[in-house]
Amino acid sequence: MSAIGFLFQHGGFTMYILFLLSLLVIAVAVERALLYRKFRKDLEKFLADYQIRLKKDKRAIAYFPNEGSPLIELHFSNPNERENEKRVELNLSRVSFFLERNLPFLATVGAIAPFVGLFGTVLGIMNAFHSISVYRSAGIAVVGAGIAEALVCTAVGLAVAIAAVTLYNAFHSLTSRMLEALEIRQNEFLLSLKEQE
Repeated sequence: MSAIGFLFQHGGFTMYILFLLSLLVIAVAVERALLYRKFRKDLEKFLADYQIRLKKDKRAIAYFPNEGSPLIELHFSNPNERENEKRVELNLSRVSFFLERNLPFLATVGAIAPFVGLFGTVLGIMNAFHSISVYRSAGIAVVGAGIAEALVCTAVGLAVAIAAVTLYNAFHSLTSRMLEALEIRQNEFLLSLKEQE
C-alpha cells in the first residue's frame, strides 16, 4: 500500500479536505512563483530603461512597459512635488496589489489547516470511543483505527499549515524586496527632478 493510500485509508474524510487544501496551496505557489519570476525580469528591464526613456521623452507622463504587468513608468512634466509623490504612491500600490494577490489564501490555509486536522483528530477519538462501546473492550485492535485516524489527521493538518505559512512568508518577503527596489528607484527619480529645477 502506498503512503498516500495509507493516509486516506486511516485519515477518514477529513483527509479529503486537507488534500484539497494542499492542492490549492501548491496551485497558488506555482502561480505566484511563475508570476514573480516574470515580474522580476520585467522589473529589472523596467529599472534598466528608466533613465533612458526619461532622456528620450521628458513630456511623457506614464507608460506600461508590458500589458501583463502593473508597472507604470512615471515621468513628471508637472513640477508639483505633492502630485508627483501621489503618482509614485499610486504606482507602488498597484504593484503591491498585483504581487500580493492570492497571498492571503496561503495565510488563511496556514491558520485553518491545523484546526481541520484537529477536527479529524476529534472524529478519530470519537470513533475509538464508539468502538469501545460497541465491542465492550479497550484493546488496541478495537481502538487502533480511531487512534490512527486521529494521529494521521493531526500530522497532515500540521504539514499543510507549515507549507502554507512558509510559502506565504517567502512570497511576502520577496514582494517587499521588489517594492523596495521600485520605491528606491522612483525616489531617486523624484530627487533628480528636484535637482533639475
